[in-house]
Amino acid sequence: MRVNYTIFLVLFLASSIFCQERQKKFLIGGDFNINHSNYYNSNGYKPSGSSLDVAFVQSKSFSYNLLLNFGKIIDDKSVAGVFGSFGDFQRNYYAELENGEVYYKQESNDNNYYIGLFYRRNIFTIAKAKFFLQPMLSYINRTEKYESQSEFLSFRLNSKHGLDFSIDSGVSITLSNKWNLLIRLPILTYTSTIETRESEYDSFIYDATQDKGDDLNIKLNLRNIRIGVERFF
Repeated sequence: MRVNYTIFLVLFLASSIFCQERQKKFLIGGDFNINHSNYYNSNGYKPSGSSLDVAFVQSKSFSYNLLLNFGKIIDDKSVAGVFGSFGDFQRNYYAELENGEVYYKQESNDNNYYIGLFYRRNIFTIAKAKFFLQPMLSYINRTEKYESQSEFLSFRLNSKHGLDFSIDSGVSITLSNKWNLLIRLPILTYTSTIETRESEYDSFIYDATQDKGDDLNIKLNLRNIRIGVERFF
């Protein structure tokens, strides 16, 4: 009987150690960013070189981005893995004349998909907070749609695809043995894309162009802060 109890105890301890090891090998998590703005001017303005008076202006925008990642813990300071994200940006601009006619109206919608690799390296630790840098390399696919109305109606479709490289700073705060709170902020981004632009004016003038673009940004903008959680297993 004692032998059975001993075997059971050994198996229980072994499985517990194995589970603890598994909890420290991988992580799955995600973060998000949401922005909203609403501006209006009821005093109006007078456009340069025009005899018209704009009586009312309103500009609204809303954007969000969701990211999911899966990582392999290399050691107590490093994690590497894969991620995917989806984002949407919507903007509406409206200007009205004193007689109630539309002076200018624009609606835009921007969808973007990212899929790529990340590497996180802890730089220093204070209490339960680990401060890190996180390089990320991804393939991007972005679609931008614009519709505007002034003297004529126009449509524009921009399609981009290419590579994006960023270096993010952040902090992970231990909530429990299995959960961390994440706060992340991009500080450097470099994007290389091929962009196709298609335009249509009053349904009869059509134009299509294709360009290659490179964009480097180094900035700390608190509007880009991302908040999320991750779980170890």
